[in-house]
Order: sequence, then C-alpha cells, then structure tokens
Amino acid sequence: MSSQCFHHVLCFDPSSHAEEAGFRRPDSHERVAAAEFEPPTLSEKRKQNGKNPPIPVLSSTFPAPLVLPDDDLALDPEYPPQSLIEWRDEEARNAVTKQRGVLYISGPPTIESTVEFIRAWSQPILSERQAEIPHPKTQDIADYLSVFYPGMPVKLLPPDTFEFTAWNATTRKTPRYIGLNHVPSKTITRIRTHASHDTLFLRQINLNDILDAAISALPNDAYALVVIVEQDMYEDADDDFACGRAYGGSRVAVVSGARYHPGLDEVQGVERMHGWPASHCRGYVDECSDAYTSVSETSKQKKKKQKKTAPGNVEEVQKPNLPPASNPQTNTSPMHAALLAHNSLSPSPSSTPSPITLSHLWLSRLAKTASHELGHCFGIDHCVYYACIMQGTASMVEDARQPPYLCPVDLRKVLKAVEVGRRSAGGKEMSIAEREEEWCEGMLGFCMRMGEGGENAFGAFAAWLRGRIEELS
Repeated sequence: MSSQCFHHVLCFDPSSHAEEAGFRRPDSHERVAAAEFEPPTLSEKRKQNGKNPPIPVLSSTFPAPLVLPDDDLALDPEYPPQSLIEWRDEEARNAVTKQRGVLYISGPPTIESTVEFIRAWSQPILSERQAEIPHPKTQDIADYLSVFYPGMPVKLLPPDTFEFTAWNATTRKTPRYIGLNHVPSKTITRIRTHASHDTLFLRQINLNDILDAAISALPNDAYALVVIVEQDMYEDADDDFACGRAYGGSRVAVVSGARYHPGLDEVQGVERMHGWPASHCRGYVDECSDAYTSVSETSKQKKKKQKKTAPGNVEEVQKPNLPPASNPQTNTSPMHAALLAHNSLSPSPSSTPSPITLSHLWLSRLAKTASHELGHCFGIDHCVYYACIMQGTASMVEDARQPPYLCPVDLRKVLKAVEVGRRSAGGKEMSIAEREEEWCEGMLGFCMRMGEGGENAFGAFAAWLRGRIEELS
C-alpha cells in the first residue's frame, strides 16, 4: 500500500482469497440459527423463506472474517463452527458456580536476584534505540476483563504470588531450565527455555510449563486464572512463538505481552495503518489477496485496471451498500464510525506516536488476547461466522486485523455463561438487545476511562460501541 491510505471503501465480505483457500462461510440463515438456543421449527423455516425473514445482522456492524492469505481460516478453511446450542451442550464445558465464580489475574512474576538476567529476556532486540514505552498495567487488564465478562468478580493475585527462580545451581545466563515458584505454597515448577528462533528476544519460556504451574496454583473459588508474563513464549521446539494459550478444561490461561511491543511492529510486518477497523479497507484486502492468488491473465488485467482508479473516485470500485468511508454524512454504521475514529486519531506516517499512545496500543493488544484466551476457559471455540475476537490467529499481522468485539453468536455464549442481565432491576426479563446494549455500555465505559478518544487504540472501539448502542436502542 502507499505511505498513507484513507480507506475510502470498506470490505464486509470474505476476501477473494477465501474461495481459493476453500473457505465456505455459513450462510445468513445458518448464522441466525447459530445464535439461537433452539433450532428453528418448520414454521419458522417457512417464515424465513417467505414474507417474514429473520432480522439480518448487518454486515456493516459485524463483517465477515477476511480470510486473507496465511490467515488461520485460510490455512484451516474447514474448521467447524460452534453454534450456541453446540456450546451449551458441550459436556467438557465448565459452568460458573457460586463456589467457583471468580476470575483471577496474575501479573508478571517477580524475579529472584539469582536469576536477575531474566529481565533482559523481556526486552526486544531492536536495531535502533527507541523511546521507553510504559508496560501495560495488570490492573487495566483486570478492569477490561471485568466488563468483557460482566458480573464475574475479577481479582488480582498479590504481585509476589509467582516468582522466577533458579532451577539448579548453574550460573549460566542462558539456562535450559528456570523455576517458577508459587510463593504461597512454595511449589516450584520447572520451566523450559530456549533461544528465540528469530532472535527478536534473547530467550523464550515454555507456555505449557507456565500453564502447569497455573493449574497447581488455581484458587479454590476460581472459575479461571490468567497468568500474564512479559517474556516471549513458545509451545514446542519447532514453534517460533506464541502470545497466548488456554487449557480451557483446566480453567487456566497464559498471555505474553512480548510480541505486542509496538517497537516490533515494523520487523513483524504489522501495519498499524491497516489494523482494525482499517483492516477492512477494500484496497488493502485486494492487495493482500492479489499478492498470493493465482488468477488467469484476464483477471490479472482486470485487477490492474482497478488499481489505477484514483483513491478519491470510489464509485467505480464501490460495492452496493458500501458508502465511502470518507463521507461522515452517509456513514452511520458502527464499522464506518470506528474507521472515522481510527483515521482521525491515527498519526500521519511522518509523525512519531507518543509513548502513552503506544502504551495504550500495547495494552489494547494484550487485553484482546486475554479476553480471547479466557473465552476458551468458558468453552467458546474459535469463530468462523464473523470477524470476531474469538477467531483463530495465525500471525501477528492477522492479530492486528481482528476486532476487539464479540460477534452475535459468541456474545450470547458469554452472557449465558455469566448469567448477566437475565432480569432488569424491576424484575422483568431483559431482551437479547437489552443485554447486548448493557455489555456495550460497559465496554464503552472502559474505553472512555482510557481517555476521551482512547489514544486511537480504544478510540476506534469506542466509536464502534457507540454505533452499536444506537442500533440497539
């Protein structure tokens, strides 16, 4: 793409690469049925095919997954969907109970003096010195999760709950093993380490070992425990890295903020200009697809002609019902509102974002992954219905393209799991729309607490939430 893009047209359908990859998105009726607790009756099916079809979910609010080259669904296009009924009936799913109903968050483990060298493992190896970026605060992540999973008590474990320590008497600064001490129980778990394959970090720690330590430390009243680490992680010897993983059945998850460091964006190919919601920019989607898609010579020539269209002349390439995002008078949908906020808050390519702006960006990325991994603890599988926070992710590039919100199918799973909004203050049972609106208002409140505009990272999400609340009310 050019040095600056104004995202004049948004793409709400899967990319052209999706079909080539073999991805078939569930159709509109399947998507509507997936968000219901009961399968449609014969009469309801007739209504769907007749004069009274179900109210559709607007694609300008909940677009399709993009399925760009090397995206998770492009690599695994037949990944099975999980409907609301399938989620409800999953025997392995853990229910929230009064005895086990607290979400616990553990911040980065402290580091014992004997292994002080571990601090350097969380610092990315950059070719150029950059300004110090404040690390995301664990309290902010806990606050985010408390509104993402409303009604669930969220508690922070004491900062010294976990501590990295030596596993043996070696004095090497690159040991094969270190220890993770659960200080209250004095239980030390062996943590494997190895050198980073791409040399962006000095060393990585094994996420499976971290999760084993989390299982042994799970509080009695915990529904789930999320452990946050600052070091880069890997899953197996051949793995490049991992940002998060959950053992859903065991109710534990671990997330790492290492790869989300904004200073690594350029080397990892993360294009901030086309992060969500601008990841749905038609020009960007087409360019990503064209770079990988094998097409006939005729198709190639056609695409060439389309690319010559001037950025401001959107009529030739615009699809029906896709108003140009540059005209706020015609763009009232949540996605268009989010894009306008993204454009107004994004710094120009020639400017350098402030450290606080980058810190908010870092926080937003880590919060998204924490909410995703916790979703697995609630029994929610990867989403194939919509662009959704519960989509699978195959790369840092794809991670930045995905939205922070829950799609209609997965939001109903969350609201059912936490049993929020079943009745209003007056005792009357709330509608689905009222419960969703309550969730959106909670998330909007968090975004606003991050500062009006949210320093871009939360500003676009805030604009989407306002648009969705307006639709619902």
